[in-house]
Amino acid sequence: MLTGVGAEALITLAGTPPMVGASDTVLIGHRTEGLDAASAAELVRLPSDLRRIDAPAVVRDAVAAGRQAAAWLAGRGTGVWLHLDLDVLDPESLNAVTYPQPGGLDWDQLADVVAPLARSPRLVGVSVADFRPDPDPTGDQATRVLDLLGRTLP
Repeated sequence: MLTGVGAEALITLAGTPPMVGASDTVLIGHRTEGLDAASAAELVRLPSDLRRIDAPAVVRDAVAAGRQAAAWLAGRGTGVWLHLDLDVLDPESLNAVTYPQPGGLDWDQLADVVAPLARSPRLVGVSVADFRPDPDPTGDQATRVLDLLGRTLP
């Protein structure tokens, strides 16, 4: 939505869209295979100048993916915001999300991607989305999320 794609009532909340240029944004870890029709349609609507590193590329080399994303953002704008949507993880790693789907990252891959972004001196904030405590009655999965944040954020 920040890049001007979405429901008009949402993308205009802060004025004329986009709030953030698509070329100043990196989408990392999105699935490209085995998508349902709605997910495939959503990918098609993304701006063409949005920088992307899909899940298969991250699975192949998470360290390189993180470094590439950090390099793309190094000279852009005045700050970097890291938004971590936990459904990027494979359900084998974390199933306490709204929309678990196979083909995602494991914990180490996610840490490898996040680390170079978290170390950026331009990092101004972090948000974490889509953790559902109801499928995690013991709190073990929540602990894994906190462990990830503890080992990757300064």
